[in-house]
Amino acid sequence: MQRIRILATVLGLLFTTAVWAQQTGGTGGTTGGATGGTTGGGGRGSTGNLPTTGGQQGRTSDPYGREQQQIPQPDFRRPLYLSGKVVLANGMPPPEPVKIYLDCNGQRRPAGFTNTKGTFSVDLNDRNNLAFADASVQGAPVGIGQQGGGGGFGTVGTNLSSRSDGLGRVNLFGCQLLAELGGYQADPVPLGTRSVFDNPNIGTMVMQRLDGVEGSSISVTSLSAPKKAKKAYDKAFREMQKKEPNLQKAKKELESAVGLHSEYATAWNLLGRIRMMQDDLEGGRAAFEKAVEADPKFLDPYPALSRLALTEQRWDDGLQWSNQLLRLNPHASMAHYFSAIANFRLGRMEASKKSVIELKEKNADRDFPQSHQILGMIHAQQGLYEQAATSYRDYLTVQPDGPAASQIKRQLHEWEILGVIQKKEAAAAPTAAVPQN
Repeated sequence: MQRIRILATVLGLLFTTAVWAQQTGGTGGTTGGATGGTTGGGGRGSTGNLPTTGGQQGRTSDPYGREQQQIPQPDFRRPLYLSGKVVLANGMPPPEPVKIYLDCNGQRRPAGFTNTKGTFSVDLNDRNNLAFADASVQGAPVGIGQQGGGGGFGTVGTNLSSRSDGLGRVNLFGCQLLAELGGYQADPVPLGTRSVFDNPNIGTMVMQRLDGVEGSSISVTSLSAPKKAKKAYDKAFREMQKKEPNLQKAKKELESAVGLHSEYATAWNLLGRIRMMQDDLEGGRAAFEKAVEADPKFLDPYPALSRLALTEQRWDDGLQWSNQLLRLNPHASMAHYFSAIANFRLGRMEASKKSVIELKEKNADRDFPQSHQILGMIHAQQGLYEQAATSYRDYLTVQPDGPAASQIKRQLHEWEILGVIQKKEAAAAPTAAVPQN
């Protein structure tokens, strides 16, 4: 199955003057990334007068953040199932599928979806559950470093291979199961030591409506869809949950659904995602825009439209879509991240900084490590090298082996040599205990 891969390179933001580029899997597309640029950001407002260092070639990612290189590969072979139910505050199952995530120490990966009855059963050892991972995976949509990708997941805490004893038991302390539905929130379910022989049922998760949110991932247009249109949509969704979905079959069902109900926003949204997976960017954009036109308060198409605009360097459009999403859902951390990128590229440094600070205040900066990188670049352009160094080190704390880690370390070392920042002393090794007689 051919999958689109969109390479988001450094945008001239860190160490290079690399440009954003797209790469379509198997077609030999452009792999952006220049070497020998400056640390000054591209676009208006950059100074271009900072110490230089070499860049490196990027790594590709597809529009839904499936960074296959970063996905943990558990070494235990038995399935590790977790099941449960998701309901709204009135006790009814959500009319739209709810995304289920495994979160370990702030790093998330998709695990599956609920069905029409609100129930779910996910295998934490199944990497194929990523085949239908959607755009909201933290950090993944638009990279800010040379290597593309927003950091992905699996770098901190989700490598289950290191948590398994090889006997069917997995230490999941620090991990929790999350249910995500735009405009709603449920308490996470903490996980401890799990065994393949344990009862997999983790209970019921209740979705509460968030305050101050005008939009929702539950579209009112779904309620008015005729039975045949709903049936076609359900067929397409079930097809997309398969390990090897038939994209053409799913697309045909969705085209039938929107033909029967032209205002079917959720069907347009899913159709857009499938078209994107088939490398049809124009068709994908058109479908997402149809979803917004059908239901302007339906949240799901906005991240995809923002991502598309930023990937294609349409900074104003990316900012517009991000701002619309924030008006509908002020809790949408991804929109703050997108706004930070767009404003940086438009030379609006203070606005970009404000978006990053919003992420930090929401404790969502860990989900978007490159936000620290952006803030560091802004400080560096303003000649505030100590503050820049602090932000770069924050990035390294979250992603010590992240896409831009080696380049950030190199830059910090350069600044230390040049004397523009104080050298950070390594932590002293613990003193060995003296044996007592």
